[in-house]
Amino acid sequence: MDHYLEKILNNYLKEIEERLEGASFAAKKEFTAEIRSHLVEKWETSEAQNEESLFQVISEFGNPQEIAEDYQAKLSNKAKDGRAYPPTWLVLALTIFIWPVGIILAWISPAWGLRDKIIATLIPLLTFFVFLLGSMFAMPLTYDLEPYSKVVEEIIINQEVSE
Repeated sequence: MDHYLEKILNNYLKEIEERLEGASFAAKKEFTAEIRSHLVEKWETSEAQNEESLFQVISEFGNPQEIAEDYQAKLSNKAKDGRAYPPTWLVLALTIFIWPVGIILAWISPAWGLRDKIIATLIPLLTFFVFLLGSMFAMPLTYDLEPYSKVVEEIIINQEVSE
């Protein structure tokens, strides 16, 4: 697909994406990527791969407004299926303060993608290891200040005497 045809397809997908109000960024990108793959596959199987055939595939696929409305209806039906999922802020707070509970909530929530769930699982572990390594390397850097404390005491005593 040449640059001009790619631009036509991107404009169509952008129009759909802009109409997906309330959907998360990840959900929008996933949905438009799925549409893109479907449209490209259909265009590549057409008799002629030119601008006219791309417009034909896009027009057959549908109006961006209707596609966005259908997707949002599907999302709202999914949310109304009787299962209540925790809000994202709660999952993040529990992940920070009560790691296992936050991770369980993240993994059962359909709002989180697989990549997000893995990141939510690994961030506390990596943070722990960074602090552990930091404390291991910081130990040799501590100084014994006892020899200097006698010098400081002598300076203070000498100052008191001179006053």
